[in-house]
Amino acid sequence: MIKKLLMAFLLVAAFIPISTIEAHSPIEKRSPESDAILEAAPSKIELFFEEPVEIHRSSIIVRNEQQSEVQLGMPRLDPGDTRHMMIDLQKVLPSGLYSVFIDVVAIDGHALKEKYDFQIKLKETTYEQRFEKLKLERTSPEDGTITKASPRKIEVWYSEEAEMDYFGLLNDEEQNVPTEIPAMDPNDPKHFIINLNQELPPGTYSIHSQVKIGDQKKYDIEYFAVQQFTAISGPAYSFGDSFLKHIQLLQWTHWFSYMTLLSLVGGYLIQLFIIRNSGNQNRWRFFANVLYGASIAALLLEVVANKVQYSEIIWKDFIGFYFVRILVAQIVLLLISYIIVWNRIKLLLLFSVLLGLALTGHTAAPSYGGIWSVTLDFIHLLSVSIWIGGLLTFGVIAPKENTMEWLKEKGKIFSKWALVSMILIPITGILMTIRFVPSFSLSSMLSSYWGEMLLTKGILFIGIIAIGAWQRRILGKWAAGIAAHFRKWLRIELVIAALVLFAAGVLVDLSPKDAEEGIYPQTQTVKGVQAMVQISPLIAAPNEITIRFNEPSDIQRVIVKFSTTTGWIVENSAFSFGNGEYKLTGYYFHAPGTMNMEIHAYRSDGTVVKLPYKIQVPGIMPPNI
Repeated sequence: MIKKLLMAFLLVAAFIPISTIEAHSPIEKRSPESDAILEAAPSKIELFFEEPVEIHRSSIIVRNEQQSEVQLGMPRLDPGDTRHMMIDLQKVLPSGLYSVFIDVVAIDGHALKEKYDFQIKLKETTYEQRFEKLKLERTSPEDGTITKASPRKIEVWYSEEAEMDYFGLLNDEEQNVPTEIPAMDPNDPKHFIINLNQELPPGTYSIHSQVKIGDQKKYDIEYFAVQQFTAISGPAYSFGDSFLKHIQLLQWTHWFSYMTLLSLVGGYLIQLFIIRNSGNQNRWRFFANVLYGASIAALLLEVVANKVQYSEIIWKDFIGFYFVRILVAQIVLLLISYIIVWNRIKLLLLFSVLLGLALTGHTAAPSYGGIWSVTLDFIHLLSVSIWIGGLLTFGVIAPKENTMEWLKEKGKIFSKWALVSMILIPITGILMTIRFVPSFSLSSMLSSYWGEMLLTKGILFIGIIAIGAWQRRILGKWAAGIAAHFRKWLRIELVIAALVLFAAGVLVDLSPKDAEEGIYPQTQTVKGVQAMVQISPLIAAPNEITIRFNEPSDIQRVIVKFSTTTGWIVENSAFSFGNGEYKLTGYYFHAPGTMNMEIHAYRSDGTVVKLPYKIQVPGIMPPNI
């Protein structure tokens, strides 16, 4: 049955296409910035990543509007900071639109590809100069205010003359409120008046306005409430991706590697310390040779699958990648251990191969824990190898004669080893989860593919524990037919084990960051001002943000600025509720990922205290950063 299961997996894998792995080293800063309009030509492109990256000669390509490349030489990393990559540009680039194509590899082997644009305008036009100065100066009702009665009109003022391209007034259920067509004030072309057709019921409203100067447009959202503040509600973000897209050839090669390597390491451990040359040794030697061949084939498939993924990269650059060097080292160590006849040295070499798995997963990234996470991952993998290797070895090596006595003797010893491994597997798994995702909830786990697969893996593991407990019970009994009963449950346990390892093979290429939710820090103090932030719900949907200060009488006004590394910036005034409590509501966290939030607290003495926060919104991030 095991051979049939393996053949079924391999046949399905042959028809699965290669996928592009989601990035694990997002860009923290760009120079020039995305969509920047520059008055002078830059001399180079600089990128700062959240994690160290590895590069190749095509990691940065800059093209003009005619698709000609304008970079000079090859990209390079800052010797003092491998998160910092740069490349020189041709001197005195002319005005025009330029596109930057980024293609790097994170330290854990995952690809990061992105494209962004910037413009050079050496001689600015009147429209462009005016648009750069354009901003929404104020609205009536003002942003963040609660009116006592329904306003009869909405007014907006801009800093520059502009054409009103769109206007909308939405209630707290994101429904459009009918208004008259915006009219420009004849005495002030920067002022627009929008009369209301009806009295507004109590609740929160959002003013949506878009103006343009020439071909460039600016979109703004301001909020006010009538009589009472209410949280804005609406549909949650949905990426619309299919989980099946993440189960492709590379994930099957991961599963094949895990299944063969863990079986090989665990099998030799059980053979050396428990079975001790008893049982059917001829079958064991044949089985070990098969595992060696399958393990080497699995690692070679990993190399090939990754090379297909990075098909545009030449072999010389590809071999230089960290994760590829680890794969090559694992293959070499496997070949040496196959030749070595001394079992203890052979086992040490196999341990080194097992360590390679820990060095190329999520634990390889410094943000996921570094050396401590690698250590936990190695203990986790070793514990799994004892369990998997033991199951397979007992199924292969059990003698045909005196089977009951042999199982009773060796099975009792193995059950103690299995018990220890079954304790270590969940402990190390939980500790790694905490290091990968320091703040999470059940809902955040279920909102990500990584969390869903982790929970699936956990449920399957609970099933394994139940079967293992039953196995220990029947091994303690001396009854006829125990051997057949043991083999039956052994096969079932092996099938579940294969499913658990398949889940692990998928997990390694999913981002734990997708399952994280958190406000960092939730409470902080800057220049004597302490602020605590709460967000409900913390998902990619309309949110209610509550800010509480420790000195309510000293804070006169609060403005909150939201931004991302892609250049998106929004700021709004918070609604004041007295006693140091302020609130905002709206689509501030419009998609999963990391967002910066900065609170500007205006004190009674005229000073402004800025309190920065990082908000991690759970969910499946789109492939484009």
